Amino acid sequence: MAKKAPFFSHDMNARYDPKMSAMRGVYGAEGYGWFWMLIEMMAEADGYQLDYKSKYVFNAYAMQLQCKPEQVSKFVSDCIDEFELFASDDSYFWSNSLRKRMQYRDSVSEKRAAAANKRWENQQSNANASNEDANAMQSDANKTKQNKTKLNYQEDDISPNQLILGWINKYSLKCKGVNQLEEITSFVGIVDIEVIELAIKKAEKKNVPYAIQIIQDLISEGKTTKESVQPSRVVKLEKEQKATSYQDHVMKLQQEMRNRNEYADGDAVNL
Repeated sequence: MAKKAPFFSHDMNARYDPKMSAMRGVYGAEGYGWFWMLIEMMAEADGYQLDYKSKYVFNAYAMQLQCKPEQVSKFVSDCIDEFELFASDDSYFWSNSLRKRMQYRDSVSEKRAAAANKRWENQQSNANASNEDANAMQSDANKTKQNKTKLNYQEDDISPNQLILGWINKYSLKCKGVNQLEEITSFVGIVDIEVIELAIKKAEKKNVPYAIQIIQDLISEGKTTKESVQPSRVVKLEKEQKATSYQDHVMKLQQEMRNRNEYADGDAVNL
């Protein structure tokens, strides 16, 4: 099955490359169109390469390029031998430039996916540990924990992807297909979830690519953490609020346990 390749980078000045200019001098704009159609086909193929030796393979290419089989066969041969735009091992032909770009893209995607999975596994592990501790406490403590806000995915059973999808809907961003959703969620693990939320909020009523560009701009500015995109006083206040809430909760549990064990030491209670 061919790999998914929704996009690949394309230099805006590619037409001025000396090798490309030589090819255009012979084949004109038609050859330029053929070249990029073949590149698109390579980007969709396994190994980012196309068959070069099958009996009727150039008939198939000709259907795509809307030309005769002998024309595309001669064009590919010239791109290999004359213009050096393609490389070949006599069984397949490919573009070294495309391979480098796609391999880099695959490497980045794999690293992002691995980072996201590792981060989510750690959060799930922490959540499970917290649940085990909570089960050992009073039932009131469990109820309090279940009522915590669902916006903090580190403490609740909501995945980052679900949060991001919710924000996209909340701020009315246009999202064209699964590929755009996968691209924006790939930043999980690269930046804090609050950075992604901020980008989506700034892209309100626009589209997902606009939010992705904001994320990339924030990364280039070194703003990848929650603290870097929120005023320090807001972060400090949130931490203080969480600490106060936790302390109040602990004090409440301690008081309840004292009330329930008030006869444990044998002292009488005056009514």
